[in-house]
Amino acid sequence: MKYEKYSVLLSIYHKEKAVYLTECFKSILTQTVQPDQIVIVKDGPITEELEFVVNDFIKKNKKINITIVENKTNLGLGKALNKGLNYCVNNLVARVDTDDINKENRMELQLKEFLSNKNLSVCGSNIEEFDDNIMNIESIRKVPETHQEIFRESKSRNPMNHMTVMFKKSDVIASGSYEDFPYFEDYFLWVRMLVNKFEFFNIQESLVYARVESNFFERRGGIQYFIKELNFQKKLKEMKYISTINFIKNILLRCLPRLLPKKMLKYVYLNYSRLKPRVI
Repeated sequence: MKYEKYSVLLSIYHKEKAVYLTECFKSILTQTVQPDQIVIVKDGPITEELEFVVNDFIKKNKKINITIVENKTNLGLGKALNKGLNYCVNNLVARVDTDDINKENRMELQLKEFLSNKNLSVCGSNIEEFDDNIMNIESIRKVPETHQEIFRESKSRNPMNHMTVMFKKSDVIASGSYEDFPYFEDYFLWVRMLVNKFEFFNIQESLVYARVESNFFERRGGIQYFIKELNFQKKLKEMKYISTINFIKNILLRCLPRLLPKKMLKYVYLNYSRLKPRVI
């Protein structure tokens, strides 16, 4: 089957682990449909170990168009992805997180969706979350399937798993691309694309193994995250994307849990997902 060419976009910064990046690269190379280009953004100086992994990857894969984009300082994920997006030569772009593992048929299944639906702008999937070993899945983050369901659920939670999405570069740029909104760069982008009537879809399979380490809950809790979440909800309300009732519900269900102790937040995070799709 003839599929459209696509680029892979990922961003690295100094705190990431070389062994995870190696596993991520391997999962890209084992795709049943290979990328036409891989864009790697070095968001500020990275460690020697990470540099070795990147250089070794380039050396061993000379047949693939690997584009390196270097930032002198760490700009943050949103700005880094915006910069990298400008270097993507294909309209279809697959987002990849450097500590996750992509299932070998991820890209092919998404390319099929774009082939069958010419109006599709963003395609994602469910994820299986693990700590150390992909044989030990801790939870599954399910996302709504249809465009209508995605739009409806976007009022209360992020309806897309960012590390799974493949999107049309032109539609993302038309919506203003990623904005500097720490922790919510992707969510805010989806909202603006939904407002602009671009079409979304989520494959109801887990196509990515997403790494969830102990510090995952530290990063998503505490007063700083609470403030960022609160500001994001205020922004949605200012845009009139959510109602006052939605705003109050989101504060209770999304913001306040950020202040829970780490162990309690983890318990809520993992056990809530067994009852229904997570909101955190």
